[in-house]
Amino acid sequence: GYQDDQAPEASTDLTTSFEIIASTAAAVQTQYDAIRAMRGKVLKLWAHFPDGSDRWVTARLAKFKMERRREYIFYQPVELTFEVARPGWNGGGHGPAWALDAGEYLDSGLFLDYADVITLDGSPKSATIANGGNRMQNEIILVFRASGNPISAITFACGPCDWTFSGTVAAGKTMTIDCRTRSIRNDGADAYNLLTLNAGHTVADWCQLEPGNNSATITYTCAGAASTLTPTFYDGWA
Repeated sequence: GYQDDQAPEASTDLTTSFEIIASTAAAVQTQYDAIRAMRGKVLKLWAHFPDGSDRWVTARLAKFKMERRREYIFYQPVELTFEVARPGWNGGGHGPAWALDAGEYLDSGLFLDYADVITLDGSPKSATIANGGNRMQNEIILVFRASGNPISAITFACGPCDWTFSGTVAAGKTMTIDCRTRSIRNDGADAYNLLTLNAGHTVADWCQLEPGNNSATITYTCAGAASTLTPTFYDGWA
């Protein structure tokens, strides 16, 4: 076909070392047991970088090394190895605005300056979607909201991606396109069969954002001018 399928990225391991320090042997053991209990769990692994930024990856704690010695009473060296399925770090977030009473935790990866909403006030609509990292990002969720009037025949073109959704998003409803899992939910109903890859679509991904500014063009049919598209993603970092 016309697609150039990309080879899957190999998983990678990340290893970190630190020390457990406590005022009692029992306190050292408590922290030791807590780390052991995390083995096999898949969680966000955070890193703090010299420029002051925080980035994360989804990782599984694969193994840990803790050498036990008699002299290690209030001190315990630890080495952890994490399996990362998708190489690369996630940085600053982009997406809809959220309220402090929305049930989210302040350390869950959300940012107070989320508000990357594109107003579809004329077709075709040209927009710039910025990836503030240094690595291509393809884990993106596109949320179309029909505000006041239905929106239909949506074509999204950005870089090597060019596709058309032939269905209709009813007034007041949303359609969520998860470009990582390649799934489409239109007002909660599966709508995968209504997306067609156009001739200009040359990659396996449904959306790719290169580092820097990415030009996107959205064409559609809608009687109103208040519908929106919200790209939700994290800046990609190597």
